[in-house]
This record gives sequence, structure tokens and C-alpha cells, in this order.
Amino acid sequence: EKEKLEEYKREKRADKMFERICEILGVDFTESYKKIAIPLIEEYGDLYSIFEALAYGEEVQLEEPWLSEFKNMA
Repeated sequence: EKEKLEEYKREKRADKMFERICEILGVDFTESYKKIAIPLIEEYGDLYSIFEALAYGEEVQLEEPWLSEFKNMA
């Protein structure tokens, strides 16, 4: 139960970070989630893992300007 709660918090945190990136880039959250976030989630498991990977300097296959904003947010 505790693990599920932590997973939920991570997902919410990552969604808010992604939402902020969309605001910065001036793009629609819903459309961007479909085009950018869902493929990343399918590849990496969840959005939070992508932010963690970038924070540790790992490479993530993402086009600009998304990559820069993800790195800034991480």
C-alpha cells in the first residue's frame, strides 16, 4: 500500500513537471501528452524515470526544445 502511494505521488509530480514544460513551450498539454509523454512512458515505464535519468546525466531520445526543457526541469 505504501509503495502504491509513493508511485502515485511520483506520477503526479512528473505530470505537473510535464504540464509546466508545456506552459513554458506554449503548447497544449493534452496534445503534447499524447505525442510526447505516452511514447516516453512506453519506452521508460513512467515520466518520473525520464526526469531521474536526465538528472543523472543519462541520454534520453527526445527532440529539441523538449530535451532542453526536460533537462532544466530535472
